[in-house]
This record gives sequence, C-alpha cells and structure tokens, in this order.
Amino acid sequence: MRKGLLLFALLTAGICSCSTDETVTVEFRIAEVEPALGLTEMTISGIDEKVYLHDEVLLTNADIDTAFVSMRNERPAVDVFFTDSARGEFAAITRGNMGKRMGIVVDGELVSAPVIRSPILQGRAIIMGDFTTEEAERIAEGIMHK
Repeated sequence: MRKGLLLFALLTAGICSCSTDETVTVEFRIAEVEPALGLTEMTISGIDEKVYLHDEVLLTNADIDTAFVSMRNERPAVDVFFTDSARGEFAAITRGNMGKRMGIVVDGELVSAPVIRSPILQGRAIIMGDFTTEEAERIAEGIMHK
C-alpha cells in the first residue's frame, strides 16, 4: 500500500463510528461578492462576511464518499472525498469558476466561502469554518450517516 493511502486509511479508520442519528446536509454553491437578482444573501458564520449564493446546488452529501475530521492550522476541519462520479463534476465546476467563491452550506448555515484559485482535480474538499472539534465530528459523522 502506498504511504499516502496508508495515511488516509489510518486517518479514516474509526473516525466515523456514525454514532449520530442525524444526517447533516451539505451544499456546495457558487458565491458572488456583490448582490444581484436571483442571488441569496448569506453571512459566513463566525466572520460576519456577506456573500451572495446562486440558487443552484452543485454538489451535496449524496456526492460525498468519505468525510473525516482533520486539523488545519491547529483548527478542526472536515475533509471530504467525493464519489467517483462527482470527482469529475467538481473538477469541471472549479475549472469553470476560478476566481469565484465556493459557498459551503452545512445545515442551512454558510460555514465557508473560499476563493477557487485553481481546478481541484483530486476530488477532495476541506470544509473549514468556526468549528469546535465536537462540531467538526458531528458534521463528518452526519455526512456519513446517509
């Protein structure tokens, strides 16, 4: 087994015991920085920055194969790996929207809206927000509770 795959297996082993009975809803949508007709204003949780989301939901929980908690800059985050079919879709979305923002909505709350700086071809996204470790675990477990 390659070192990267072994590390991934170790990180994910036992992370999602899925002790929660609640499914968490996750939506990926394109976001704009200026208001316009047909866009929904939302505030990024924890930083009070407004962005304007397109109504079209591009990817959801159904498109996520694996979710687990990781640490990024000493803060908990949720790593997600998309299904094989969604991996290509995510690559096309990021390729076609470079310079725009990707709104990530968890249970109706906008938790992050990072700028798409380059195409993301590996089928992986990192959901970073103003989470405690417990909240990140709830999100990861809820994503896997399909």
